Amino acid sequence: MKEHKWQHQPERRGASWEVTISSRRQRMIRRLNKTPSLRGCLDDPDWWTDACNLVSAETGIGMDKFPRHCP
Repeated sequence: MKEHKWQHQPERRGASWEVTISSRRQRMIRRLNKTPSLRGCLDDPDWWTDACNLVSAETGIGMDKFPRHCP
């Protein structure tokens, strides 16, 4: 979801966000490689809705700005 902040709040971009995005992606990739059965969870729409709600609350970005489904 940091990518949405990056996309919708360009004035707040910085090295810190870039590092966070990169490290979170790497953590997810490692976790999925260690536990392949988690891949099935990625199809669960609840996690996407929860993530969008969290980013919306943190940033004030309206829910209508997010894709309905994970891209």
